[in-house]
Amino acid sequence: MVLYISVQTMGGAGIGPLTLEQTLFASFGVFMAAYINANIFGELGIILSNFGKDEQRFQILQSQVNTCMINLNLP
Repeated sequence: MVLYISVQTMGGAGIGPLTLEQTLFASFGVFMAAYINANIFGELGIILSNFGKDEQRFQILQSQVNTCMINLNLP
């Protein structure tokens, strides 16, 4: 119930926890939700940046192979 009220409060429903314990519990829930969202977006950013690095490594390797083929007079 407290988490439901905290979500409603963050959404602008105008109601909130009544006691200190409810306030602390709701604050902890909101903090943990923000932490989990930050973790997910951080991991997504790392995964997307690794895709670019792999492609760059492949392009460098392909360029080296093409240079070797030209130097050996291979078609």
